[in-house]
Order: sequence, then C-alpha cells, then structure tokens
Amino acid sequence: MGQSEAAARGPLWPARRILGQLAERHPQSAAWQRAALVYAVYAQRADFLAPLKPLLPPDARTVGFIPTGNDLEGALWKPYGSRRVVEILTPDPSDPALRQLHGSAIVTSRRGLMERFGQTADGYAASIGGRVAGKVMLAQKAGIGPEEWVVIDVDAAPGKRPDES
Repeated sequence: MGQSEAAARGPLWPARRILGQLAERHPQSAAWQRAALVYAVYAQRADFLAPLKPLLPPDARTVGFIPTGNDLEGALWKPYGSRRVVEILTPDPSDPALRQLHGSAIVTSRRGLMERFGQTADGYAASIGGRVAGKVMLAQKAGIGPEEWVVIDVDAAPGKRPDES
C-alpha cells in the first residue's frame, strides 16, 4: 500500500477523535483534557499560521517575523519557494530588515512583541508607519494555549516607507 492509499484511509490511530470524545465524556479529568489539547494543537502546528496568510499582501515575496524564543516560522515559507522570511531584530524603524519589507507585512504574536520589544501591536505598527491588518487567536504550543497573533502592514501610512524616519 502506498502513502497516498494510507493517507486516504485516515490515521492509524484517530487520536484527536478518540481523545476529544474521552475529554467530552470525562470533563473532570485533567489528563484527558490535556491529551486532547496536545493532540489538537500539534496536529495543526506545521501550518499553524495558515489563518494569518489571507491577511498578508498577495504579492509579498518577503515577510517579517518577530518571534519569541522558540516560535516556528516555517509555516510562513509555505508554499516553499514562494517567499522569504526575515526576522525583525530591533524595534527601531531603521532596522535593516524593515527595508526589505516595502509593500509587505510582519507576523508576530502579542506576546512576542511584548517580550522582544515591550510594545503593543498598535504601538509598534505606528512606530514603523504601519497598521495592524488583522488579529487571530492561534495555539502554537499546548502549554500556552491560544494567543493573539497579528499581521502588521508595513507601508500603511500614505507616502511613508519603512526606511524613512
């Protein structure tokens, strides 16, 4: 049997369905609740940023990313070869990475902005002449649960480029 045949039949063990049912039947069980959460989060982790992709400019070939220490940027590369991802290292509007983002956007979590730069999404967007294009609650890590992720349009202010101070 080939891989496509096995995939068509479904998973060897339908963990999310079974654990979801067990968690539903035993709402007092922290173990079943945790197991269901872990499988649900990690099942979609490879492309967990997918709900943010429609908020990105359609022709953006380079996207900025402001992660926490271990956020995954791989989902932004998909489909592979379609775009580059650059990490924004400083909150400074003259950061060289921002120069690469003309007509593009930055993806980050609210927690990432606070940990890295001590700023809110709206505050950071304003400081670089951008605007928050959208916010989505996403769960990347089971231990943290859903958190707010944002897309910041870099060139939202009329006539302002990210490399202009």
